[in-house]
Amino acid sequence: MRSVISCLLVVAVLAAANAKTPTCGCIAQWDPVCGEDGNTYGNMCELGCANVAFGSQGQCPCACTKDLNPVCGNDGITYNNECLMECNGATLASSGSC
Repeated sequence: MRSVISCLLVVAVLAAANAKTPTCGCIAQWDPVCGEDGNTYGNMCELGCANVAFGSQGQCPCACTKDLNPVCGNDGITYNNECLMECNGATLASSGSC
């Protein structure tokens, strides 16, 4: 009897743990939406899974400072700063001008 109770307790603990970490079954479809948190999500399903309120359709606008700290993007373009580079979809190739 004691082992049955122990098993039930283990099952209950595992069920509670799984309830705290729900999984989301979103399809891999790129239809970007901007959340109220300022982040871009791949689609409405991903936004909902993140438990974030809808902001607008499409990607969120970039909000970069005007700091001058040149970086070279992997696209061969020199950007004024890393934020502007990322907003244009490039990744860092090197610091400074290309």
